[in-house]
Amino acid sequence: MGHPQRFLCQHVAEMWATLQVELRLDELEANRSEKETVPPEPTSVPCASTPSVKPTRRALPDHLLRETRRHEPKETVCPTQANTSLK
Repeated sequence: MGHPQRFLCQHVAEMWATLQVELRLDELEANRSEKETVPPEPTSVPCASTPSVKPTRRALPDHLLRETRRHEPKETVCPTQANTSLK
């Protein structure tokens, strides 16, 4: 008859190996499901020579008031070069 302690160590080692295999399987399944949920990359690549068109703003409706504001600089002379005008 085998030694009880040796039997216990062998049993624990087998349980540990089984647990590691199950954990690895869970990890692989999780990775596979993540890959399935990621949308595929677009197949068409925009050409660099095609200029991108910036969307234009729609005009304000006629019933809204329009107000034009002009923001002038406080100083008209460049502070680093006193004799150079900003205008």
